[in-house]
Amino acid sequence: MSLWVQLRRSGNRKSRSISAASAVARTAIRSVSATRRKVGALGASLLLAPAFLSFGAPQRAERVDSALFFTQGRRADSLGLSQQAFEAYSKALDADPTSRAATLAKAGTLLDLNRSAESLELLQALPVSSVDEPERATLLCLALIGQKRGEAATIAQRDALTALAGWGNQDPTRLARVAEGLLRSGTALSRKSQREIAAAVLPAFIRAIEMNTSLSGLILRAADIAITADDLPTAVRYLREYTNERPQELPILEQIAATFILAGQPTEADAYLQLVAMEKPERTNLYPVLGNLYDELGIPARAEMYRVLALHVAKNPPLSDYLRLALLQLKLNQPRRAGLTLESASRIYSDSVQLLLIRGLTEKAQDRMAEAAATFAQVERLSQKRPEILDASFYYEYGSACEQSGQSTRSEVALRRALQLNPSHHQSLNYLGYMWAERGRNLDEALIMIEKAVQLSPGNPAYLDSQGWALYRLGNPAAAKPLVEEALRMVPDDPTLLEHYGDINFRLGQKSEAESAYEKALLAGGPAITLRDKIRLRQNK
Repeated sequence: MSLWVQLRRSGNRKSRSISAASAVARTAIRSVSATRRKVGALGASLLLAPAFLSFGAPQRAERVDSALFFTQGRRADSLGLSQQAFEAYSKALDADPTSRAATLAKAGTLLDLNRSAESLELLQALPVSSVDEPERATLLCLALIGQKRGEAATIAQRDALTALAGWGNQDPTRLARVAEGLLRSGTALSRKSQREIAAAVLPAFIRAIEMNTSLSGLILRAADIAITADDLPTAVRYLREYTNERPQELPILEQIAATFILAGQPTEADAYLQLVAMEKPERTNLYPVLGNLYDELGIPARAEMYRVLALHVAKNPPLSDYLRLALLQLKLNQPRRAGLTLESASRIYSDSVQLLLIRGLTEKAQDRMAEAAATFAQVERLSQKRPEILDASFYYEYGSACEQSGQSTRSEVALRRALQLNPSHHQSLNYLGYMWAERGRNLDEALIMIEKAVQLSPGNPAYLDSQGWALYRLGNPAAAKPLVEEALRMVPDDPTLLEHYGDINFRLGQKSEAESAYEKALLAGGPAITLRDKIRLRQNK
């Protein structure tokens, strides 16, 4: 079950996070290009020349011009001069309208200039080719995201990831550019977590490094992506390689130390921290401050690194530091690492109810719903006189874990308790209302609760879908349809919404629309057997 499906009734989307370097993906690629420029612009143009000059003599002059303009565009692109790059790529394409390289480069620059509609037009006119399909599909995905066409963008992202796995391209810069684009796409689409995408694109970065070991920017970036993918041995490998050439870069030494700690190798971490201490003896005092600073700056990957280091060097770390780190790791969609943090904390604070509570949240994040429900039950028993713990949010988490582990009676009790404590807790209002609508129970009361949730959180796509579904179950599909359509405009790739839309349309007698919605739900990862049965039944009627 995807994270969006788990949380859809609360309206919460999955946490999206990425390392600091990935937030400036194009800059990372430009740093690589800057390294390449050391061989000179002529060398770059010669590298490109075969692609442009392998044609007959009558066309050669135009292709030479196109190659030169293309090189100018690459140079401007590497410097962050997007408008100049766009103009150069346009001239390259004017000189040779058949150039796929110029078409893709121009489309990418249009995205940089926030002109996604023009980029989309270029990419849709470009025929599919195995030579550059990962690049085309990645740019297409980003252009579709820019046009708020999430369903189509999700399909393009899937195609790009599949094509990238078997791509034989030998240009490390292009490999890295495609991988960065896919990482960018993960921040806007809900089907795959950033960790999953990082794991999928990491091999491309590794191949790029193997092709050209002098691209130091790629080595450091590969380490960042490996950490996001929770592939800590690979991260250590590249951080070590980087630090061997630059032993005085303290932040990199600290990053490798933090990675060793996360990998359960504290002795190796201490060796690197000693190198830091030799340069800056008091630097360890800054780790808690740096952790808080990166948190405030919205760079959670760096915040995690310094919070890990702060805990490691502290003699008597307070419980609150462990709690902050574990919650941050859950935000980063790293439940395994959060579990290790909680395990370390429990050796010191074995009777902490707060640790137990976050353990339940970690088990939920790992889709271990029955264990999470049992953990929350234990928290409830141990916290009878702790109203600050047993609040509406706690009972919402408890109730949703029970429902997703098949304990509907306990779920209803917990959600009712949440609403007793806070009648305006919109997550619980929607969750309980939707649960009743799904089961065909208390439909009038369910609709009232969901409508209240919508008033408290206007425009929430999960709540709009719940409202539409309750109306559908009450026999009013005409009123339900515009609500689910509005939800789909915001979350067009959600299979549950698409399935609901299909059911509503079928009830209204609009069979072709229903079948189309079911097929889209199937492509988006909905329940295959159920959806195929619905398509078959609708076709036979």
